[in-house]
Amino acid sequence: MGSNQVEVVSPERPVIPNDHQDTDALGLGLHLAFESAYNTYTKRGLPPGPIANPGIESITAVIRPRQTAYLYFVARNDGSGGHAFAETFDEHERNVARYQP
Repeated sequence: MGSNQVEVVSPERPVIPNDHQDTDALGLGLHLAFESAYNTYTKRGLPPGPIANPGIESITAVIRPRQTAYLYFVARNDGSGGHAFAETFDEHERNVARYQP
């Protein structure tokens, strides 16, 4: 998925600008340069501490998932912490173009 939660919780969390464009094929340039015991791109095994602590809402969502037709999501990247969901790949591509220019 390209989502690296350990960077979010790492004490040495890097600041990656929204307009950053990696030059390598996988888009891992800054991730590979990020030195931290939590960087699972460069370290084997598990990080030294927890990377998540789900709340009751998350646990309930896993036990009783909401029935939707959504197949895709993208971070809105607008400071809200929200996501844009889509039922079709074409709709998802429009969301990506809008929120991840």
